[in-house]
Amino acid sequence: MPLIFEERRNGIAWSRVWGDGESKAQKESIGLLGRSAVNWLMPFSTTELLTIVGGSSVIAAAVTQGIGIIRDWRKAKHEGKFSALYVAIALESYADKCATLIGDSQNHQNSDGHAGVPHGNIADLPDYPAAVEWKPFGIRDTTRAMSFRVEVDTRKASFSGEWEFGDEEDIVPLVREESARLGLKALELAIGFRNTWGIEAVDYSTEWNVRDYLKTALAEHVTKREAYEKIQRDSHDQLMGSLNETPALPSE
Repeated sequence: MPLIFEERRNGIAWSRVWGDGESKAQKESIGLLGRSAVNWLMPFSTTELLTIVGGSSVIAAAVTQGIGIIRDWRKAKHEGKFSALYVAIALESYADKCATLIGDSQNHQNSDGHAGVPHGNIADLPDYPAAVEWKPFGIRDTTRAMSFRVEVDTRKASFSGEWEFGDEEDIVPLVREESARLGLKALELAIGFRNTWGIEAVDYSTEWNVRDYLKTALAEHVTKREAYEKIQRDSHDQLMGSLNETPALPSE
């Protein structure tokens, strides 16, 4: 038969129902535990007990919130790393397009128009992948990526306007030079995203690689442009000098 053990102390009743299978030692242990709990709680007032219980609830809530914050942070970091990879690859692909445009344009010039295409404007920068989550990047990196798009679009519009007054001989070399500069800048941004988010870097140490090609192309076209501009300035100065010369008056 079940046994009921009850103890009253300071007006508090403690009871326990034991089955037939419980030993006397178990009953005595449970009774001691009950009395110990009462003895531990007795020095505290009702207000103090509520404070203890309430404090425990606050701690538990804080721990739960902290776990949630850590989980969200890990998720954001994971999504940010994938997004950084998507942006880096998009920028690297644009650099490849710039290199292809330069080579195609140079082939057209070197073959007297029998191969390649002259290209009268720089390459389009495709939209960044829709899967990119920008918030994990923060303001600085997001601004750099978005500002690069604005820069490319601005230069495209500028070259479109220059065709109103210029010709192929003047504009096409500038398009190649600007393509090399923008391609290198795209690679610089891509390298920054990879480094910041711990993504494996692209190997640019091979015998032929797009970064070295763009650097060489930029240096060559800057040199040619500066030499051409010097010739133009010298011709202009010579012309102005001849116009400003005072003709000698005929002698009587």
